Amino acid sequence: MIKEKEKQGESEEKSEKSTTLTTSTTDTDTEKISKNDFVELEFTGYADGKVFDTTSEEVARQENLFDKNTKFKAMAVSVGQGQLLAGLDDALIGKNIGSSFEITLQPEQAFGKRDPRLVKIAPLSVFRDKQLNPYPGLVVNFGGLIATIRSVNGGRVTLDFNNPLASKTIVYKVNIKRKLQDLDEKLKAFVEYYLQTDKFKLNDNKIFLEPSFLKACPPEALTTFLTKCKETLQLELEIAEINEKKKEEKDSEEKSQKKSQKTD
Repeated sequence: MIKEKEKQGESEEKSEKSTTLTTSTTDTDTEKISKNDFVELEFTGYADGKVFDTTSEEVARQENLFDKNTKFKAMAVSVGQGQLLAGLDDALIGKNIGSSFEITLQPEQAFGKRDPRLVKIAPLSVFRDKQLNPYPGLVVNFGGLIATIRSVNGGRVTLDFNNPLASKTIVYKVNIKRKLQDLDEKLKAFVEYYLQTDKFKLNDNKIFLEPSFLKACPPEALTTFLTKCKETLQLELEIAEINEKKKEEKDSEEKSQKKSQKTD
């Protein structure tokens, strides 16, 4: 799924006419969305009339976007936290739970305008050294940044670090399914978004994660997650390994057994 944090080269320009909102097609609930509310959404995004983003497996298959490693399902988000494109995020505030709407986003509120400064030239030898055969349209990770190769000519490779959807008008069709009330559901939404995993356990003020995941997870992702939990959910959590939880459970069980033996 393409999200706000994945944008590259977004212009800082803002437009007062950045969004065009189509009247809601359904309105089944009178409760309105406020900032920081957690809601579950179904949506499909279009650029140049073609689908580029969707929560629907059926649509993904129809548009040849299906990926077995991607979970196509309703997405739980915290409104106003930058988990969606800016224009879509803003548009949710004030909408009714259970409603559907269509919104058109201008580049300033979507993936930004193309920035010529993000088009770079690299020597072909850099790719040869890595045993890569560059060609126009190939998407590569170059120095930790994602780029699209635009041309290969005379021993030089032109790299475009702009988001492929930069300068495009984006249309989203959205269905607001429900509002999340349960704290566990809200925490799960944060874990899945900021840590990109659904394997965790919560006990008191500790969140337990797989050791292999913690080893690979960027420290900044963990910091952001903990900060968001504190600011939005009023939860001050500590990160711990799953193995540590098992040890705590074992210690607790042993204490219970000893207490039972003394009682007997």
